[in-house]
Amino acid sequence: MTTPYPRKIRSRLIATGLFAVAIAMSLIAASCSSSEDATDDPTATTAETPIASSTTDAPNNETVPPATTAVEPDEDDATSEELTTPVMPPRSETEPPSSESSSEEQISLRSFDDCDALMENILEEALVRVGPYGLDGDDGVIGPLARGDLAIAESASVSPSADLATSAPTQGEDFSGTNVQVEGVDEADIVKTDGRRIVGISRSDSSEIWIADVASSAPKLLGRLALQDGWYREMYLAGDRVFVIGSSSVGIDPPGGGGVFENEQADSSEIAVSAIAPAWDAEAVVITEVDISDPENPEVVRHLRAEGRYVSSRATGGYARVVISSPPHKLGLVQPQYGYESSMASAERFNRLIIQESAVDQWLPDYNLHAADGESIGRGRLMECSRVFIPSEFSGFNQVSVLSFATGESLSPVDVVSTMTNGETVYASPGNLYVSHVAYDYDRELDRGDPRTTVHKFSLDPSGSADYEGSGTAAGRPINQYAFHEYDGRLFVATTSGGWEDSESFVTVLEDDGGALQQVGKVGNLGRGEDIYAVRYIGDKAYVVTFRQTDPLYVIDLSDPTNPTTEGELKITGYSAYLHPVGENLLLGVGREADETGRVTGAKMSLFDVSDPENPRTLDTLVIDDGSSEVEWDARAFLWWAPEELAVVPISDWENKFTGAIALAVSTDAADPKITMRTRISHDIGQQSDEDRWGYDWERQITRSMVINDDLWTLSPGYLQANSLDTLDRKAWIDIPN
Repeated sequence: MTTPYPRKIRSRLIATGLFAVAIAMSLIAASCSSSEDATDDPTATTAETPIASSTTDAPNNETVPPATTAVEPDEDDATSEELTTPVMPPRSETEPPSSESSSEEQISLRSFDDCDALMENILEEALVRVGPYGLDGDDGVIGPLARGDLAIAESASVSPSADLATSAPTQGEDFSGTNVQVEGVDEADIVKTDGRRIVGISRSDSSEIWIADVASSAPKLLGRLALQDGWYREMYLAGDRVFVIGSSSVGIDPPGGGGVFENEQADSSEIAVSAIAPAWDAEAVVITEVDISDPENPEVVRHLRAEGRYVSSRATGGYARVVISSPPHKLGLVQPQYGYESSMASAERFNRLIIQESAVDQWLPDYNLHAADGESIGRGRLMECSRVFIPSEFSGFNQVSVLSFATGESLSPVDVVSTMTNGETVYASPGNLYVSHVAYDYDRELDRGDPRTTVHKFSLDPSGSADYEGSGTAAGRPINQYAFHEYDGRLFVATTSGGWEDSESFVTVLEDDGGALQQVGKVGNLGRGEDIYAVRYIGDKAYVVTFRQTDPLYVIDLSDPTNPTTEGELKITGYSAYLHPVGENLLLGVGREADETGRVTGAKMSLFDVSDPENPRTLDTLVIDDGSSEVEWDARAFLWWAPEELAVVPISDWENKFTGAIALAVSTDAADPKITMRTRISHDIGQQSDEDRWGYDWERQITRSMVINDDLWTLSPGYLQANSLDTLDRKAWIDIPN
């Protein structure tokens, strides 16, 4: 029997009675990886190389321990002889600096030109943080990242373009696209259109796409395609190609290519194995390319699978950038048996040894690019070692990768760059992409963690690569991607810090200074005792909504980045969770109405005049009692069609048992600006399905809307419906099978 553990670790497993565990895990690992060695064509070959590999980064093919093991104590654990293992000396500074110093202090960069140099740095960090329960500490302060010997391209602002879904109809004139944050930067969504076809993801099980013809006089469903092994969340449309992005729980091998990991217990009176390769360890991002040139017979062309969790993506300049978060799940660390505290010393010794003997492939994620029939086109390590940027101040062992692929070609990664950190929120301009993460610094006096936001900047080269440029921090936590804004070469970040009673919000200005995003300006004292609910930037102005009992709308002047100031403030009841510019100096807010105590009472649309920054004012409001809108948490659900001054907002009205959308006429005429309800749009088509006891029918809940020529199309899980843009009368509908 050959186990997956290196010889040094295997001998120590035998010495302490853990060899049975290794055998059990090797059997499971073998069953789960058998597909990697088996193929219908015995002469077929696969590329076992990192994406964009170089000769200095040949992958280490050492088999890795696949499991997490529970260790019972040695018979005389307290007095047993310590295992002799090489130990890296502790760092001279194990305590990270404060967030204040890290955001202002420029730290020199270290170069990692090959895998050996990368591993030396990883081991230095890991061996001072390893314990009986594995690796500890994922939220260190971020300094500038160490980069390999790379030529960093100048950030190029790509002009807004219709690089996705290009066709004869023109987006913005003949049809509407996804409601995105930044013009020229597309965002993946559950539905896309090119003005002739609508392509969507089935909302019942997220494993099917459909294509509908909406250009003919008789709109109809053209084709459907089931997508195997995954939960597909969103997609891009590029000509006759659809790129669908989702997640899989069975790793990077195609369906049928490996076993699903299960928890097992070893049959031993002294040894117990817990959580062998838990399901989350095998999580992978799946990108599937579908050819819809024959829409009645769509076909899968390729799958790209990468270990990790899908964070978000953007597309600009003909390239999609997919952000992936990957934990190091292949180390096979052990943990103490529950109830046997005396086994902690043994567990820590073995974890230290496992890390010391680890190879680079156990720390970095893998990928598998394969055809529809499962034949591998390329697989191996996701990125080169020289494309992994290690923070000079510890930030955890997670990998956050930016994977780029061309949307006008068959699916194949053109570049992958990664940082050893965490990432949750993605913001992009046409020329740069930012990934942020919130960590908490524990305050012993207040007995709480104070949040700080770390931001990593990547320039987006027209050739498709994404290059690391710098990192910085801002006090507080952002609400979502709309908290970020790039203007005149600087990044603005809106955050909230503090607890329930003493919260405060800020707008912080970060400027790239040779590898560090340095704080050059900051304005605070926004919404004392409140949290940010919405942010919108327009040029050198920021509009910030905070709320607890009332809704202050702040107008922030950013024209002097070293001294941003609050120009004006408007206090009203309720709050706006999303702000959209609808004309010169006009904002439409979507959120909730509330009473004077802060209790929400319904959905609220507000029209704001910000022409006088010192005195913003409300021009009109419309309230739907007991209503709410998906726009509050997903801005892509909102539609603004400027040629008709039409806003469409999904609404759930519990009082009247209505699920659908409302169409609003928003007059931007300076003489009579106002919001008028044109109609309610519902998908009450055919036989009513069963409703729950609140009257909610999820199949008819409108989630997206779009304009195509003279029609307003709305989408629910069960239907696609066309209404006349002129009269808003229903014209046609298409059943979406579920």
